[in-house]
Amino acid sequence: MRQRHFSVSLVVSPILSALYISITFSIAAKRNTQNFNDFHRLRSKSPLTVVTLNHVLNVAVLRFHTYLSAPVGLLSRLQRTLNKRVIMSPLISVTHFFELSKSSDNLIILDCRSDLSDRANAVKLYNEGHILNALHAHLEDDLSGPIITGKTSRHPLPSKENWQATLQRWGVEKSSTVVVYDQSNNMFSARAWWMLRWAGITNVLVLDGGLNAWLNAGHPISTLAPSPSPSSIQIELANWVITAEDIPSLQAQMLDARALPRYAGETEPLDGKAGHIPSAQNADFSKNLTSEGFFQPKEVLHQRFAQCRDDVICYCGSGVTACHNILAFDIAGLPMPKLYAGSWSEWITDPNRPIATGIEGEAL
Repeated sequence: MRQRHFSVSLVVSPILSALYISITFSIAAKRNTQNFNDFHRLRSKSPLTVVTLNHVLNVAVLRFHTYLSAPVGLLSRLQRTLNKRVIMSPLISVTHFFELSKSSDNLIILDCRSDLSDRANAVKLYNEGHILNALHAHLEDDLSGPIITGKTSRHPLPSKENWQATLQRWGVEKSSTVVVYDQSNNMFSARAWWMLRWAGITNVLVLDGGLNAWLNAGHPISTLAPSPSPSSIQIELANWVITAEDIPSLQAQMLDARALPRYAGETEPLDGKAGHIPSAQNADFSKNLTSEGFFQPKEVLHQRFAQCRDDVICYCGSGVTACHNILAFDIAGLPMPKLYAGSWSEWITDPNRPIATGIEGEAL
């Protein structure tokens, strides 16, 4: 009897514990997230808690499936709900990043700070100080391919082979967690985030508020450059890129991430011609941010982009801040738009491509 009692307790107690955790979490989730509708915000605030819970449920389902079908069925449904509803937020706060940096063995940190007017300044910024163990992700050298005058944009995407070689040099694996940051508005780290996701790296997080938020929280910086062990990662690129030749036939909704005066053709500080691609709406990327440089709450971003069609294409001056709008869609829980990577600086290389000025439609 004693042995049988021990065996039943061994089986039932973990199930009851898992059920208790599940029910308690469900009540809290319903109370705080309006029946999972706002679950995205909960897990963006506490991604480690959600991941831990999901792991507990997965283990419980696998371990006790043969013992008690009814409770395990409940656990399975809860686990499937979490797998479906709970996708890691693409943002990470300074607080959670600080904890992650102390506990993760497979963490890659990329400093993406850059200067569009002075490419050498990016190296200077990194050398003067960066988050400990951060590698330097140079916009022109690492996150862009070669420029072909009169044909490509100012920041063309690298080839698959070159991007794969860069990821191998950084030591990135498919299972790596990669945290990217820049100074404050994350316009450059958004490009790195998109490119990593494009290459099939799923655990990519953007440090909300960037280095400014890190420093304001009192955390130190380092001048030491890490030497990672190279990886042997092999990548396949997702079908997320639109070319200039695709645009006329697609008749898609196009969003221009540049500031309104550039979009309208009133000024053009970087490229040879002013204006925008005909029919595009203005969606200035800076509106994704608060005045302190943090991303707007999910609800605000959702309201901004919720009325967009399912065929959105994002572009900007050279394929950088367009990724910021794509990131905002993802934060909002909306389908990710495709990217016209060549953007305005490539569009204007062909004199036969039409140019519009003024404001079309409603600016987002």
